[in-house]
Amino acid sequence: MHIALVGMMASGKTTIGRLVAESLGRAYVDNDERLAGRTGLSPRQIEEQDGLPALHHLEISLLHEALAADEPAVVAAAASTVEDTGCREALAQKAFTVWLVLPPDVIAGKVADSDRPRGGDDIATLAIARAPLYREIADLVVEVDTLTPEAAAELIVAAFTSST
Repeated sequence: MHIALVGMMASGKTTIGRLVAESLGRAYVDNDERLAGRTGLSPRQIEEQDGLPALHHLEISLLHEALAADEPAVVAAAASTVEDTGCREALAQKAFTVWLVLPPDVIAGKVADSDRPRGGDDIATLAIARAPLYREIADLVVEVDTLTPEAAAELIVAAFTSST
């Protein structure tokens, strides 16, 4: 079974995901990195060039590909993929899914001056709207604002190993 990290952008999926993968000796698969590798563009560049629906379509495709892999990995899902019913179903069936929670105001501050996609809406509004969807698929909820990345990774590894 894969381990999938979900949550809003800037919630720590990449940093924590790498630590979890290293701890378990698994490959780490990052949707944003795969997107850039496939298109040569950052998520924000795709959003600006082709629009938000095109970006989300690519992100959904890449998550399905990652979850279809035979070799269990640690997968960092793009934040928007939780809005897709098919992605939520795939995560429920093929992954131990961890929701990394960070307060919306903290996310907004981290995203403001980054190369991350704008998302078309206020980040806090998106975080609030997506929260029930993340909660629906989460096998584990980790509030990362009170933990170091290392502590969060240890918590995830312990919960995963005790669930298998």
